[in-house]
Amino acid sequence: MVLREKKDGDEFYMDGLDYPHNSPVKTKCTLIEYAGMDKYVIDTGDCLVLADGNDKVYDLKK
Repeated sequence: MVLREKKDGDEFYMDGLDYPHNSPVKTKCTLIEYAGMDKYVIDTGDCLVLADGNDKVYDLKK
């Protein structure tokens, strides 16, 4: 699934890196809004990030 398939307010996981070891992790995110030109504002819990609509996302396990 890619980010552009999500709607405002949806929660999901994205690939990220752990600090300070730079090991791969899945980061829980919330889609805030579409910012135009296939860019999306997401909340990672610590900061807001501008992401591309083609970025891979993963559904939360229920």
